[in-house]
Amino acid sequence: MKDEPKTILEWTYEPATYFEAPIQLTYVDGEILVQDGNAKGTFGASHYEKKEFRDAAHKLLQARFWLSKYKCIGHLNCQLRQ
Repeated sequence: MKDEPKTILEWTYEPATYFEAPIQLTYVDGEILVQDGNAKGTFGASHYEKKEFRDAAHKLLQARFWLSKYKCIGHLNCQLRQ
C-alpha cells in the first residue's frame, strides 16, 4: 500500500500518556497506530467517502480504549476526539 492512494483517518486523545507504549491495530486493509496522544489510521483509497467505514474504525479505536479502562482510573477525564 506504499505507492497506492490512501485514506488517512486521524484522532487525538488525552491524556497523551494514556498508553505506556505505541499500539498498532489491524483493520480491514490497513492499520491504526496509536501513540503520544494521536491515532492515525491508514487504509485503502476505496474507503475515502464511506461514513460507515469511518464510524466502524472509530468504534474499533474506542473499543481499544475501553479495554484499557482500568489504566484510565487515574485519568478520569480521558477523551477521544475525531
